[in-house]
Amino acid sequence: METDRIPSICHPHGAKNRRSECTDYQKFGAITDVLSHHFQMSSPITTAEVHRNFANPCSRWHEKGALPYETDGKLASQRLHQPLFTPTITPGFKLRRKDKLFAIGSCFARGIELALIKQKMDVLSRTTDFDSFPAVNDEMRLGFTNKYNTFSIYNELRWALDPAAEFPRESLVDIGNGLFYDPHTNPALQLAGLEETIHRHEIIESVTRRIAECRVVIITLGLAEVWRDKIANIFLNHTPIPEALRSHPDRYEFHITNFAQNLSNLERIHTLLSQFGHPDVQVVVTVSPVPLMATFSGEDVVIANTYSKSMLRTVAQEWAAAHKNVHYFPSYEIVQNSHRLVTWEEDLRHVRAEVANHIMRLFLRHYSREAAFDEPVQYVATMDSEYHLAQQIIATLQKEHAELETAYHTELRRLQAEHADLQTSYHTELRRLQSEHAELETLYHTELRRLQAEQAELQAENQRHAQDIAEMTKDTRKLLHLLDEVESAAARLRSSRRWKLANPVTAIKAKLFPNKVSLGYGHLEKIVASYLRWRALRPEIAKIDDQIKMLAFPTTPTSSDIGPKNPTTVTD
Repeated sequence: METDRIPSICHPHGAKNRRSECTDYQKFGAITDVLSHHFQMSSPITTAEVHRNFANPCSRWHEKGALPYETDGKLASQRLHQPLFTPTITPGFKLRRKDKLFAIGSCFARGIELALIKQKMDVLSRTTDFDSFPAVNDEMRLGFTNKYNTFSIYNELRWALDPAAEFPRESLVDIGNGLFYDPHTNPALQLAGLEETIHRHEIIESVTRRIAECRVVIITLGLAEVWRDKIANIFLNHTPIPEALRSHPDRYEFHITNFAQNLSNLERIHTLLSQFGHPDVQVVVTVSPVPLMATFSGEDVVIANTYSKSMLRTVAQEWAAAHKNVHYFPSYEIVQNSHRLVTWEEDLRHVRAEVANHIMRLFLRHYSREAAFDEPVQYVATMDSEYHLAQQIIATLQKEHAELETAYHTELRRLQAEHADLQTSYHTELRRLQSEHAELETLYHTELRRLQAEQAELQAENQRHAQDIAEMTKDTRKLLHLLDEVESAAARLRSSRRWKLANPVTAIKAKLFPNKVSLGYGHLEKIVASYLRWRALRPEIAKIDDQIKMLAFPTTPTSSDIGPKNPTTVTD
């Protein structure tokens, strides 16, 4: 399989994104030889040519003072304000009425076919041969011929044109139940048995073989992400269907192709068309503006799509610069730089029919020898189409405005309802807190009054106790005075002459034994001695008058000292 032993340069991102890893079938030296054989350093542009190129009014993006919405303006800033972008196009050849055309490539090629058919062009890739093919969904029968990458385009052309090339039947996959899968067609094609699957591809090859009759070949480049069948050693047209991946999980590998691989494929396509095609074949190469549906690279699909389209756009430019019969047509730039509302269907992937018609009008206007075949009719059709397009833009804007207004009022009602709910919740919570505060305040005052009453009772009881203690203290003071008088009386009794005369024996003993015998009355002397010992042990008795004064004027807290110092209130 010469097709799939294409040498490849490893992608600069390396293993991180698994782009075109160098394997035994991808060798840097071989691709370098291929490219260096065809491409040298670009030829310099003379100063005179530079001045002529710069004189082109479309060579400038913007000029100071230019009106941005001038409809016939040539500046890029003016043309980009128009609903449909119109680039400057310099055709490398002219179409003729008798020319036959063939479109191959991604699904955008089918839109080009339809536009050319409307201009009564003989488009051989548009055929009824596929009407018998059963579709899984509403896919157009011609969608079965879509070729999404440069590998599959080259494969199909080689199998159809080169007598030495054979369709690799080993790439057909048995998925069970007598059904076989052809990875070189469109997945919208229903599966069939082996013989029917081979027969279908023979029909595709027979249709593709008609490209040899066509003077004009339009090739639309679609994807840079491809899958490879390791067993058959061949790149596929699209992602393997789930049944094939489940039944043969190790058969396929994913690649993100690079500039060198795709340019090499286009070079071999040019060789095929030069060898087996029309003697005056003119190739128009475009890049499909239809973005990736999804990416397997692990990157954001928008970033992956930008890499894919920018790389293929560069490849197309390089290929066109290398061959006089290869011409780049800027359909990709027309779509990308037109107004989004005008350009895309709602999925932002598929291009509207009006835009495809605009692209083909530009193509025929520049590439036709016959002034787009019928200039007056086309002018009227163009004006009518532009009027219809303007109506569509207005309708789209009105629809968007209505949707935005509806969304605004819906959101407003939602916010108002949310605000009302929050306000109700706030007032409910406020009333709950106020009620709880009132209950706590009532409980506080009830408890306060209870404590105040209890305090009053304690104060009254303390006062009674204080009075009792005061009375007892006074009585104690009287008793002390009485005992002091008794002690004085006992002393006077001991020194009394009458007592001595009445008790001569005791008087004599007291003189003889002064420390042992008391001269006074014995029992009375014992009481006085006990009292003196008791009082000596209690020096506070001397301050009894001060204690009586303190008990007469007690200090106790009042009810005004109990309670909050700074009461607060809750208000709405």
